[in-house]
Amino acid sequence: MSQPRIVITEPFMQHASPSASTYTASTAALPIHKSTSHSKLYERLRPNKHQIIMSEPTQSTTEVKPPSKRLSKRWSKQSATSSTSKTSQNETRKSKTKPTLTLWGSPSTRLPTTADTPSVSTPRTISTPGTSVTSSPTRSPSAAPPSTDGQNSPYDPLQNHIPCLLQDCKQTFCPSLLGPTFYNPQKPYGLRRLPGLCPDHAYADLRVANAEAKTEWELRRQNAGRKAMNMIAGEFDMFLKAYEEARGEEGVRLERKMRVRVLGEVSIPSYLGTADEKTVIEKARKQAEESWDWRYVARPCTKKGCQSNWYSIFDIHLYDFYQSEKRFRLRPLATLCPTCAKRDLDMILRTIDAKYEVLDDEVWHAWVSHIRKNRDVELAYWEKAQERVVRGRGIKFRIVEEKKKKEEVIDLEGKGVETVRELCVVM
Repeated sequence: MSQPRIVITEPFMQHASPSASTYTASTAALPIHKSTSHSKLYERLRPNKHQIIMSEPTQSTTEVKPPSKRLSKRWSKQSATSSTSKTSQNETRKSKTKPTLTLWGSPSTRLPTTADTPSVSTPRTISTPGTSVTSSPTRSPSAAPPSTDGQNSPYDPLQNHIPCLLQDCKQTFCPSLLGPTFYNPQKPYGLRRLPGLCPDHAYADLRVANAEAKTEWELRRQNAGRKAMNMIAGEFDMFLKAYEEARGEEGVRLERKMRVRVLGEVSIPSYLGTADEKTVIEKARKQAEESWDWRYVARPCTKKGCQSNWYSIFDIHLYDFYQSEKRFRLRPLATLCPTCAKRDLDMILRTIDAKYEVLDDEVWHAWVSHIRKNRDVELAYWEKAQERVVRGRGIKFRIVEEKKKKEEVIDLEGKGVETVRELCVVM
């Protein structure tokens, strides 16, 4: 007797799902006997409710009680949140799988502006004494000179990088970056830092001054004898006042020295007469010419045909550009304005990169070192030309309102004075 052919038309078999595999496995494992009737065999082969996963909904005959108001509100909130999450997921899937058509040259295909990918920058305005220079757009933002937009005031060398007045110090500092309280009275004795010194030496000088004041206080306290502490404190306050006045005079002297060193400016007291002016001015002019460092004032560009305004390599906005080393230990030439220096450096770097593809390593390294030496010689030559132009303007003179110091007259009193007078009369 042949086995009956069973045709399964349930909808869950139309899709490849785990339920179909479990169903076929269960039917293959069932034992089939010849004595089994068709109805019983169909009852045994019919899948139960646990094996069917996706089946058509059937109408239940049992009555279902409606949920309470509290549960219905909770279910409605859950259904609303689930529906919104499903819609957001569908939208994100659509946006991810949605094809986009990009054209070459469109804004979406442009590369981001980073240090490795060159991009066209906007024109920069570089401020020089009293005017400004607008440079052309550049391709390398990292090597471009910094912009000084909004700087319309005349160039003041004393508010930019200036040298330290100590003889062995080669540092430069910017007084405008030290803060408004740097030269205010400092604790514990109310002494001030001296101007004209770099921050390191200014701190060291104030530390030494405080140590001297502390030593003076200890000596006065130990040698007080029968003096009261109030009297000792008053004497120490008078000492601090005189000490601060002496340091103030030293600060004025350093400021004048700084003006001579940076600006080439000589201060002349206003109380000098016409007879004394010539000798004093001539002496001050010779001293100023010797101590004036012309590099801190504005200078012209040495590029032929360049009509840019005068610039300064110690400008607070250009100092890092001229002092920092670029590739192959090359720096922008200080004898060129920022625009010309940037263009010259880019041309040299492109030439070096092109030679690297042609020359051998040893020959290429020797050629690069030769370029460095040539640039140093060129810098020294054109700096002399700039110095000749800047010094041709001459030394500036500034009249300072000062009162002539009165000679101190010491009144001699006591018995010793009488004996001195008697000796003078006898002689």
